[in-house]
Formats: sequence, C-alpha cells, structure tokens
Amino acid sequence: MPRLDYKNCRNCGRHESEVGVMSHTRLCPECGRGIFRDNLDALTTMSGPLALHWRERVAASVGAVLPARLDTHEQRR
Repeated sequence: MPRLDYKNCRNCGRHESEVGVMSHTRLCPECGRGIFRDNLDALTTMSGPLALHWRERVAASVGAVLPARLDTHEQRR
C-alpha cells in the first residue's frame, strides 16, 4: 500500500521524484523488491542470518533454544 507522505527511501535514501511512490514501510519499489528477494532466497535455502533468526524465533515460540545458541544463552543469564 503506497504512502504519499513518505518522500525518501529508508534504504537507499533516494527521493520519490526519482523512484516513485514509497511503500508503507518507507521503501522505494526497487529496494522493496530487492529486500523481498533476499529474504525469500534466505528462507528457501535456509542459510544466512535471516534464516537463522527465523529458526531461533520459531524455536522460541515453543520454549526451545537452538543448540548452537546454548552457549550464548547461558552466558546472558
């Protein structure tokens, strides 16, 4: 959904006169599609920091902690 009050992309900083209307997340169409593709690739291949974050959050939703994170989790206590 476009937002007419946003004037600059929060990712690349370009003005709406250069790239068009900003989305409700304040992204230009080009940056929005790029971020979407990066997230989709990461979740499809289950690699990278975005996929790790997703796995950690899903595990946390049922009260679990991933084994790779047990060391850092115990240190935070």
